[in-house]
Amino acid sequence: MTPHEIARTLGANLRLRRHELDYTLADVSEDSGISISHLSEVERGLKFPGADTLAALASALETPVEDLFASPERSHTDPSVQAAPHPSAPDTATPPHLARRLEAAMVARGNRLPHVEAAAETFLSEMGRSASAHPLSAVELEERLLQILRRDYGVRIDVSALAEHDELQGLRAVSIPGSQPTLLVNSELLPSQRAFILAKEIGSFRLGTVRRTAASPWLSPPTWRDVRDNHATSYFAGCVLLPERAFVHTMQAFLRRETWSPSALLQCMNRFSATPEMFFYRFGQVAAAHLGLGQHVFMRLSFRRRISVSRLFNMTQLTLPAVLPLTEHVCRRWAGLRMLHRRAEERADGRRTGSEPHAPTAHAQRVELSGGGDPLLILAMSRPLQLGETGDSAVMMGIPLDEMALGHVRFALDKRLRPVTAGTTCERCPLAGCEDRQADPVHVAARERRESRSRALTRLVRRIDN
Repeated sequence: MTPHEIARTLGANLRLRRHELDYTLADVSEDSGISISHLSEVERGLKFPGADTLAALASALETPVEDLFASPERSHTDPSVQAAPHPSAPDTATPPHLARRLEAAMVARGNRLPHVEAAAETFLSEMGRSASAHPLSAVELEERLLQILRRDYGVRIDVSALAEHDELQGLRAVSIPGSQPTLLVNSELLPSQRAFILAKEIGSFRLGTVRRTAASPWLSPPTWRDVRDNHATSYFAGCVLLPERAFVHTMQAFLRRETWSPSALLQCMNRFSATPEMFFYRFGQVAAAHLGLGQHVFMRLSFRRRISVSRLFNMTQLTLPAVLPLTEHVCRRWAGLRMLHRRAEERADGRRTGSEPHAPTAHAQRVELSGGGDPLLILAMSRPLQLGETGDSAVMMGIPLDEMALGHVRFALDKRLRPVTAGTTCERCPLAGCEDRQADPVHVAARERRESRSRALTRLVRRIDN
């Protein structure tokens, strides 16, 4: 390409990435230190930035420098780890600016919604269920919730309609309001997943959220109210399936164990007939208030033809990409990614066709971060995907092992949890000679250049002053 064509390609990629993040020119200017007028000229291909300016732009837009020069027909994200939906899944991701807004709101609240906790406890009491009682099985709970929806709210439940249409088989549920409210539920889901959907529907009545036709996953870009209401009703459903007092008691007993046991963690989840996603979501909601774990990072990944990150929630001081889709490469040494690769190998070898195809597995590791700071305890689970998709999912929770966390998680120093040195993403990891590296440490290089420039400027100023 000619220099002019390269400048135009760079500008187009900058604008595309900025729009994906829902950033304005002013946002990028503030993060990069580059003037709005100069940014505008670069995006229009009128000016070509220097190396330092490029590094600052790549850092502000959370993308490798080389991806800014990708030809238009190429995806600017690496195919090995990205957050693109599977072709058979007709969902629309939550817009980045709404995802950031929700995460900021929940971090400010300590990942808790007390009014939803109270509403769920009242509902359980009306069901005749004590919040500390032994949970019902998923099948029993599903039947009880079906009865309540039909009797108290006049909702018609249809578990066959979605399966009868090929185009709709990837949907989990569709809620249709009106004089005869209808809830379409995919019969291929696990009983616990169906119970969760029923509890969400009840939550929309109990919390007074605006009822509108809504599909799970989204079929069209949601509004802020859609995202906020969906989160509240999902939170309500988690409270119903994993009641607070019973769940906290279970997790306190688990964390007091002197040794790590994958079966013990799975037993905690199975006691509430939950999926790994439900379990770790709920774990995060009670961690700070009841378990003495004020910081955690949650990540959900899936592996179909490639690994994708579908959920990221960061309540730690770790530097991680702020939004999805990720343009950085999550460290392959983290437990969740290792589990996904292992499951893929087993599936390829025909070892994942037993009598329990949905059985999850659990793993833990202690991670010494290559960039320094407190080590992380990583708890992870993995299981096959649902709704006819070939592949697996994994969820991870990372807990910084500061002094407070070590006082609450006794098995964190179990010698069987051998320390693993790892980064967060390859782009932010200074570890040299890493065999698992998937991308250059561009953020590390950019930081080193800024620090070198700062030192040089300091020396220059001192010479001038003298």
